[in-house]
Order: sequence, then C-alpha cells, then structure tokens
Amino acid sequence: RKFIIMLLANASQLGPRLQQPSHASQEGLLHLQNPVAVFKTVHAARSRESLARANRRPVHTQMAKKPDVVPASELPKPHPKALKALEKLRLQDANTRALLDRLGSVGFVVAGDNTELNWLIAQQLAKRISYFSVSTLRILSGLHKLDLKTTSREALVEKLGSEQKLIEEEAKILHGLRNEKRVVIATIADGATGQHSTYRDLWGAFIIHLDMVDGTAAPKPPSPARQVLQSNAEVKVEMKKGKGFSDTGITTEQQAKAAVDQFMINMVNFMNSNPNIVNKKREYVHYGCRGDWPEIKPPEWSPVLDALGREAPVVLERPPPPPSTSEPVPEQPANSQTIDVQPS
Repeated sequence: RKFIIMLLANASQLGPRLQQPSHASQEGLLHLQNPVAVFKTVHAARSRESLARANRRPVHTQMAKKPDVVPASELPKPHPKALKALEKLRLQDANTRALLDRLGSVGFVVAGDNTELNWLIAQQLAKRISYFSVSTLRILSGLHKLDLKTTSREALVEKLGSEQKLIEEEAKILHGLRNEKRVVIATIADGATGQHSTYRDLWGAFIIHLDMVDGTAAPKPPSPARQVLQSNAEVKVEMKKGKGFSDTGITTEQQAKAAVDQFMINMVNFMNSNPNIVNKKREYVHYGCRGDWPEIKPPEWSPVLDALGREAPVVLERPPPPPSTSEPVPEQPANSQTIDVQPS
C-alpha cells in the first residue's frame, strides 16, 4: 500500500512538468510558427554573450581611440588681445627672472609724493620678487599706538607734535633698517627722504622715485625735499593720471601693478648700464654705510678723519710737564759739598 501511494504522489508531481514543453520544443514550435521571431531571439542571445566577453576582457588589451589630429593651418586664429596679454606675461616673467638673478638680496626704498602709493608700490614689488615689504609710517604708528587701519601722515604729525619730529623719527627707523636684506621699504612723503643726511643710510639699497604725473595740471613746483629726492634717486617710475574718463574702472591696485611693470623694465635697463652696482652696494653695507658713495673708500678710511681733512690717524704727542709752583733751588758752586743730615 505504501509503494502504491508513493507512485501516485510522484505521478501527481511529474504531471505538470510533462505537460510543459521544453526550451528546445518551444524553439521548434516558434520555428514552425514564426521564423523571424526565432532569428531575433538567437541574435539577441549572441549579442549578450559577446558583450559579456568584452566586459571580461582586461583593460590594457582594449585599444584606445586615437584623437583626431587637426592640422595647424585649420586651427582657429587666436584673438589679438589674447596674444598681447600672453606677450605681456612672457615679458614680465623674463624681466622678473633677469632681476632676481642679479639682485643679490639688495633691498629697495620707495619714495614719492604720496605715502599710500609708496606703500602700494612696495607691496606689489615685494610680491613680485618674493621680498618683505615694510612701511615706516606703519612702524611709527605702531610705536606711538595709532590705529594701523586709519593711520595717516597728518595723524602721525599731530601725535608727534611737529614735522621736524616726524623727519627725525623716520630717519631713526631708516637707520635701523640699513643692514636689512630682501626688503622693500615704503617711506613717508616729504619725510626723511627730503634730507641729504638720510641717504647715508639708504645708498645700500636701490632708491626708487615714484612720481605721480597729472596730464591735466601744471608740473609740480620744485620743492627742496623734491629736489633732494630727484638728485639721489636711481630709478624713476611715473604713474600717469589719465585725462577725462580714461581712469574709469581702474583701481589704485591696478595702477600700482602697472607701475611695477614699468619699474621692472627700468630696473633691468639700469642694471645693464651699471653691471657692478650690486657688488658696490653690498660692499657699501659691509663697511658700515660710512657715506662714501659712490666711490667706496678702503676699509681703513674714516669719515670723521676725512671731515677733519686728515688722511692718516692722528698720533698725539706727549704734552710737556706742567711748570713747577715751588721755589727754584739755588745753584751750588762747584767746590761746595752737600751734607745729608739724618736724624739720630
């Protein structure tokens, strides 16, 4: 009985399977009924297999598609303004490299009629040649506890009490910075740079005269401080103020960058015309900024002795003994004898 029940159970499970046709029988029926459907089915299966084989292929074996090479004659022509900007950048880079290769860590001093422009030019120049920028106005304002964001020359004069006091204080700052290397110093307008005595501490650096030229106004009057600066400056940079609306949209920082570009060209030309200028300035600083510029004197030279008109060190003679205030001793005759009396 158990065996019969098992056979009946297996027959009930195999019944539905026997009624369903196999995959081959389905393809045969489709082939007999619709051959186009059979072709599409087989083509899709083969496409899936080829795609799977391609995905399994290593990456390095896949051939990359070569880019299309366009001849130079068929390339679009660049815009003239783009070419001009590219040539300007190339010239700036060439001037910067030529200047850095020959500077030898010698510093710069920026002096002009506008304290704010002096500071902007010093910052832009220091950024271009990887130097450190310093402002004497900011140093003095910090020493006298003024706000650096709102400080000005007028506020510093009011704090110090007089123009002469400002000149003296700035001269002390420049004296302390005379041995510094790789620094760009921005000075105060009509300050210590208007005095001849100050340049003894400045000849060890390159002195830049920043001149603001106004095309619509008359030339500036030759003030004494301006004449002193013009006579001692080595490189001049002019910042021209345009006429009418030509300056519309141009910021002061952009004007400073343009002035630095002009300065780089002027500085390279100046160094080409004076090939030994860097060595002379380094030697001048090495000997202690004695004031013997541009003719460097020997190491034993002394500015004090030179001012006195002497070339050799002074050797002081021994002074004669002072006259005696005691009574003169009378001369004794030749046949006289001197007897020493000693106490007993």
